[in-house]
Amino acid sequence: MATGVVVAAGYHNESILQGAIDTASKNGWKRALLAYMRTIMTFYEKNAAEEKAARIRKVIELIKS
Repeated sequence: MATGVVVAAGYHNESILQGAIDTASKNGWKRALLAYMRTIMTFYEKNAAEEKAARIRKVIELIKS
């Protein structure tokens, strides 16, 4: 829950987002997982990590299908 507040407020980094993704995945929270994955993808795009963003984009597509 605290992670959601931190992310919503925009005070997140890669490690916080990865922790949120791990938690959502372990608990089967598909909506939350996709939301955090989109957020980390945007984070990577803004920080010139296009390879990581592309990898996340592929995972998002797999989850959605």
